[in-house]
This record gives sequence, C-alpha cells and structure tokens, in this order.
Amino acid sequence: MVTYFYFERNVNRIDLMAGGESKYMLHRVDEVDEKELVYNFSIIGGTGLADPLEKVQFKSKFVEGPNGGCIRGVQAQYFTKGDTTLSEETVKASQAKVNGIVKIAEGFLLANPDYN
Repeated sequence: MVTYFYFERNVNRIDLMAGGESKYMLHRVDEVDEKELVYNFSIIGGTGLADPLEKVQFKSKFVEGPNGGCIRGVQAQYFTKGDTTLSEETVKASQAKVNGIVKIAEGFLLANPDYN
C-alpha cells in the first residue's frame, strides 16, 4: 500500500506498507524535465535516511528499455550533518533502505498501472 501526502511546494511524504513493515520518506522534487526524461529529487527525512545524513540528492535520467518500459540511471550525492563523515557501511545501509523503498513503490505501480 502506498499513501502519498502533499505538504508544501515540492515536498511530499510517501508512506509505504509492505510485509507488515511501514516505511516513509520526505521527498523533495528538485527538477523535472519531461522532454529530456530527467527527474531529480532529494530525500530529506524518513526511514530511508541514515542518522548522520542531512539529505540524499538523486539525479535520475530515464532511457527507453530494450523490451519496452524504461531503464533509470541514478547518481546519488550524500550530505551529512555538520562535519560528520560517512563510513562505507553507513552508505551501503542507506542505499539498501532507499532501494527497498524503490522496490516497494515499483511493485505497487506494476500491480496498479492506472494509479495516478
């Protein structure tokens, strides 16, 4: 189940429920370019954000897939609170959380192609 809340301007809260586990993220849209198929956003809070992180910025570019659909290329940039440095373990844990949320959303959208 996906619940989508609009806060203000470009900030949204997305709640996801899968396998009895609830996850959420505060999602800020930074850029949308429909012509170039670019979608850039930041995670600025929620369960997908490890404690020392202030935000994670994603730059996404979509290209046509070989069998229909699309392929998403992503570049992520991590911003920490203060002078904190990130360990490789923290980066991997954060990536795993975000990837899990993306997989939940992907599964929901594939099962509900007419959503929104």
